[in-house]
Amino acid sequence: RGPPPQRIGAASFASSVRGLLDVMHAILNGHRHHYELHSERGDPVLLIMGFGFPGRAWGPQVRALVDEFQVCTYDNRGVGQSDPVT
Repeated sequence: RGPPPQRIGAASFASSVRGLLDVMHAILNGHRHHYELHSERGDPVLLIMGFGFPGRAWGPQVRALVDEFQVCTYDNRGVGQSDPVT
């Protein structure tokens, strides 16, 4: 267990994704993991991109899902705003 998630400033691309609630990160095993929460309605859907692409690449899918689902996108380690792999 690590500390609770901490809020960080919204990324510049956030305004292009309808329904963005929060841009956050969690510290797990000493590494910062970036994620974004979109919407508060419906069942949760977690979108994790394959290696090499940040969570913001899910933009079209988020826009399609956000009206019916609680959507969370995630940056894998070493990608986007998550800590690099060391």
